[in-house]
Formats: sequence, C-alpha cells, structure tokens
Amino acid sequence: MNMLAGVQASLILAMLGAFLAPWINLPFAGGESGVQYAASMALSHPDMLGPVLLLLIAAPLLAISVHFNKPNLALTSAAFALAFLACVPGYLVALDPHTLPTYTDNIEDYRTLKRFFNSFFTPNKGQAIALPDTASFDSLGGRLELAFLCLEWGWYISIGAAVILFMMTLSKARLRFYPIALLILITPLALTLYPPMQAAKYKQDAQWRLTQGNPASAFGAMVIAFKLDPLLTYSEQASRLFSQLNAMVFKPENPASALYQSAQLETAGNRQEALDTLHSALQHRREDEFFPYVAHHTKRRLAILTDRVISRSYRHEQWDEALRALQEMLRVYPESDTLRAMASLAYMRQGVPESCLSSVSASLERIQGSSLRADLLATQGECLMMMGKVDQARQSFQLSIDADSVRNLRAVRGLSGS
Repeated sequence: MNMLAGVQASLILAMLGAFLAPWINLPFAGGESGVQYAASMALSHPDMLGPVLLLLIAAPLLAISVHFNKPNLALTSAAFALAFLACVPGYLVALDPHTLPTYTDNIEDYRTLKRFFNSFFTPNKGQAIALPDTASFDSLGGRLELAFLCLEWGWYISIGAAVILFMMTLSKARLRFYPIALLILITPLALTLYPPMQAAKYKQDAQWRLTQGNPASAFGAMVIAFKLDPLLTYSEQASRLFSQLNAMVFKPENPASALYQSAQLETAGNRQEALDTLHSALQHRREDEFFPYVAHHTKRRLAILTDRVISRSYRHEQWDEALRALQEMLRVYPESDTLRAMASLAYMRQGVPESCLSSVSASLERIQGSSLRADLLATQGECLMMMGKVDQARQSFQLSIDADSVRNLRAVRGLSGS
C-alpha cells in the first residue's frame, strides 16, 4: 500500500509539475505554460472559471486522500482534475478566440515567408517547423486535430498522469462512486463542445435550405450558427456560404458579399476587379453589421491575391509596384511581420538599407523559434553591410548561424565577405 501511495504521489507531482512546462506552441510567438494558459482560460471566459477553481480544490484534495487512503475521495478528486485537463482542447476549439486562429495564421505566414526566401534569396536548409498539410476550421474534427498539434508536451504529461491516477483510484473506490466520477468527467467537456456542435447543425440546415431555394431562411440559420460558435468565422466554408447568402438576400455590393463576388470575378479572369472588390469591402466594412462574420477570410483572400501581385512584381523587378502592394496590405494587417519582411527585398534593390533594416528588425522582435529567424538575421546583416556597419553586420550573420547552422550559406558568405 505504501508503494502504491508513493506511485500515486509521484503521479500527482508529475501532473501538477507539468503545469510549469509549455502547454501551447505557436510557430512564431513561442507559447504558454500550463499555469499561464489556465489563468488565461479563467480570466478570458467566465464559463471556464468553474473548472479552473475545481482544479485548484481537487489538486490538494487528491494529495490528502492519497496520503490518508481515502479511495472514494481520491476518485472524485482525480475525476475533477482529469475533467479540467480534458476541457483544454475543448476550450481551444470552442471558446478561445485567439490561440487556434493565431496558430493557423502563423502556419500560413510561415509558408509565405519560406516561399519568399526560397524564391528570392539563398535560404538556409535547416530545421523546418512540422506543420499540418491543412488547417481547417470547417469541422469540429479538423479543429481538434489543430488543437492537438498546438498543444505542447507539458499538457500531454499532465493529462497522461491524470489518466493513470484516475484508473488507479477507480480500481480502489466503491462501485457506487463510478457514475459520479463519470458524470464529473463528461459534463464539463460536453457543455464546452455543445455550442459548436449545435452551430454545425445550423450550418448544415442553412446549406439544405439554400438547395431548397430559400436563401433568406438559410441566411437566418447561418447568423444563429455564428452567434453560437465564435470560431466559425475562421471557417472558409462557412464564410463563403454566408457571403453568397448575403449577396442573394441583400445587395451584391454589400461588404459581406465581397468574398463571394471576388471569387466569381476571379473565376471569370478579372483578378484586378476581384482585388478592387475586396479593398472596397474593407473600406466600407463598418457599414455592414454582418461583415465581422466574413472579415477574416475576406482579408485572407485579399492577402492571397496581393501576394501573387507582389511575387509577379518581384520577378519582373518592379520594386515600386511591389512596395505599393505591400503598403496597401499593411493597412489591412498593420501588425504583419510577414509583410514587413517581404518588403526588405524591394528596399535592398532600391538602395534604401535603412528602410530594409527597419522592416526586418520589426519582424525579428516577434518571430521566435523558427528557421525563418536565421533568414531574417542574414537579411539584417546584408542591410547593415549596405550601411557600412561591418561589426554589427558580422554579429547578425553570426546570430543567424547560431539560430540555424545547417547550410546557412547567406550567413557564411556574409561572414567571409565582411
């Protein structure tokens, strides 16, 4: 019995100690520990305050019940702890409006920047971030897949220890406590996932009503779906459907209709008109109360089309046109480190190293923990060399090699040439 109590005590320490380890991993911004994320859950959403408080009560109760050999209390406490940990991916996919959207944006930005450095510079060949092939908010299953990719090893250790503890206490507790433990486990997660599951039904209903020739009724169903599930605004499928319904029910010129209208124009080969439609929608977005439901993908579509314009301008060495397109996008995404980093090439080719240094330095402040940092540091070194700041340039090249030393030819060449 003493050995069993010792094992359980070790598992409790592992479960709680893992709260100090990383729980959330973002490709650019780093991550958060379990303590930080649990505090964020409690402070950001009132519905999560209860599970966090229950965890704070359950953890010491679990330790006390193990020490004094109280198996029924131990089972109940372990169930509360496991219920909270199981709620974390549920909270990510249903209630957290920032983490998964930031994760998917980081994925897209990472791919854009890697494509940029591969196309116009000699990129390093070092450690790439392991990214999913697709980042889909269109289904609850797709979101859960993203959530488990976003979660770090600290959460996995914590929930693994909690599962083992639960199974150990289950074997010692009385049978009548089993339904109570099961209810404790299921209820918080079910309550967390219920709104997005209902929203998915309303979305399916909207699609069916549209096929039945009733766009007004379908529009109403989609509004309910968006209100039930705030993260549905990041679903490309839902945004496109809602934009189409908006165009059918209201005027096609409405800002919320722009996503659908631009797709039609692009299919017809009118890319510039598609761009103009998206720009106009963003300029008049405050005039349409429904625009927030499609804002994310309207901006994203504009970014994709503009990226093609920028790439074409760079290939043809049309630096002024590329900078104009980048500056237009910076008005849409003022905090975009990706766009600032992409502007560095035009500034270098135009012989404006000060502007190049400013854009790269701003990106370096926020892009952490990826091989892209080595590319950015090498670019910073080249800008400093153009300014005649040889010592600072050498330091940047060395930092680039320190960040990623696998075939970092730009940085090696920069060091040898300075």
